[in-house]
Amino acid sequence: MKNLGILGLLLVLVFSACRQGVNEVIVQQEIPLPGIENYVPDTEMINGSLVGFITDENEEPVADATVRFNGQTLTTDAYGYFSVENKAMNALGALVQVEKEGYFKGSRRFFPKADATSQIKIQLLPKTFDASFSSADGGTVRTTDGAAIDFAPASIKTADGSAYTGTVHVATQWMNPALNQTLNQMPGNLQGVNTEVETVALATYGMIAVELEGDNGEALNIADGQTATLTMPVPTSMLANAPATIPLWSFHETLGLWIEESSATL
Repeated sequence: MKNLGILGLLLVLVFSACRQGVNEVIVQQEIPLPGIENYVPDTEMINGSLVGFITDENEEPVADATVRFNGQTLTTDAYGYFSVENKAMNALGALVQVEKEGYFKGSRRFFPKADATSQIKIQLLPKTFDASFSSADGGTVRTTDGAAIDFAPASIKTADGSAYTGTVHVATQWMNPALNQTLNQMPGNLQGVNTEVETVALATYGMIAVELEGDNGEALNIADGQTATLTMPVPTSMLANAPATIPLWSFHETLGLWIEESSATL
């Protein structure tokens, strides 16, 4: 699992694939990303409108959230709403990004229609740095949902790439694939780019958001050449279809798509 909390950006790892997925999983290896930097999404520009609703984990509206869409910056009103009227949008995938202090970043990739109004809902998850470990010793961070992240000793770096020494503070949120609300919480949508640089549809067996911070609030990251091991529970209702191994995906914030990165084992 690389690029955990890269430069303070949210990284979400999804155990999902068009070839089915699995949880209580452990990352075993890393797969190179051949040519992903050369991936260019298809475009079909149309004019459309958008109405969005931003809530917190309790379904309460989130006011004054910053919304970015197609180069525009908007702010949600007291009811958590924002709107875009008659603007150019990509019918083959348009991305909305949302930020609010105290929450993990949210986003949604949707498919607008010409001369129509699209509606989206994004549920922001609270970002609380309530776990920690020594960077020198490494450690295991566990969530109340049964997920865990194992960090190796001396495996953390600062934003400029130098080794970090001190306490690593960790914020996590596991998203249960058996719950409908996960579709509102997850970033992007269930589309990804595989190692063959093909766009594919995904099915998820679980996602987790993780962010790392230093003693002074500085953004931290997994060091080059290092990995962390991630384990997540499989909902009982999904165990019967869980295969022995699946691809592991991480979220690419700029593209708004999941990128095949590694593999996971039941």
